[in-house]
Amino acid sequence: MDRVARISQHIVGSASQHAAALSPSPTSASFCSAEKSDDDVVICSALRTPVGKANRGNFKDTAPEELLVPLFKATIERTKIDPKLIE
Repeated sequence: MDRVARISQHIVGSASQHAAALSPSPTSASFCSAEKSDDDVVICSALRTPVGKANRGNFKDTAPEELLVPLFKATIERTKIDPKLIE
């Protein structure tokens, strides 16, 4: 739970922007003396999968992987990150 609290400190809503818009805040290094780690979480995009009724909606027979593919492609397109760098 500490990790979630720490991650939530990185994202700050801006009152002057649309309520859903987010702006980055300083990295965890500013919150503590910890060094960067390979397992640090980086939020680079905010997208969501389609929504349907659980166990009986339009996506009941769709594998989660099939729903995630368009999100991953859109994230790569938006962030311009090299897919080879993703573990």
